Amino acid sequence: MTTMMKRQTGAFTLIEVMIFSALSLILIGVLTQTFILAARGTEDSRTRVDLQQTAVLILKRIEADLGTTSFRAMKAHEDDIYVLAMAQIAGINENSNAIWKDTQVLYGYDPATKVLHRDEFIPAPPPLSPIPPYLPTDAELLGLAKSAQDRKLVLSPYVEEFAVTDQKGNTTAFLVNPLKLTLKFKRPLSTAERSTEFNVERRFTMRNSF
Repeated sequence: MTTMMKRQTGAFTLIEVMIFSALSLILIGVLTQTFILAARGTEDSRTRVDLQQTAVLILKRIEADLGTTSFRAMKAHEDDIYVLAMAQIAGINENSNAIWKDTQVLYGYDPATKVLHRDEFIPAPPPLSPIPPYLPTDAELLGLAKSAQDRKLVLSPYVEEFAVTDQKGNTTAFLVNPLKLTLKFKRPLSTAERSTEFNVERRFTMRNSF
């Protein structure tokens, strides 16, 4: 009799088991939610850093391209796609005239897809030195931007705005220093309703007058 009572006293009742199970589920839910939030925070931090690093790399590339061209060797077309073309200086001859590279650089930005790409092309007719280089027409610029779809170097698929303007606000022909480069990036975070942004505005004084 005494042994049976001890067994009954040491056993859990159904209510105790249910309470324990409910508390365990609550604790597991809290721990799971904490883990999910921590993982999202880590992922979001990594996304922000990646976006900033991408912006810095793109800025350095554009700075390098702008450092080897001039006002007279740049042209842009602003429509459904923003296209910027620039000829680059290979060197200076004995008459202090520019020697132009055969290839030109093209930046294309599609606001619909948020993609910014860079391409190099050979214009037709090719540039002749020492006269200013041949710059493509608006139609040629659009054709070049579209034909580069298969071979283009995608710089970023998260660009909200890309434009180059001179001091007077011109966006297609550049005449007055300094030039202003505007770059705006926006990338989704771990949840659809949240995103991170990174904005760049940089002014360049064009030194070459060729």
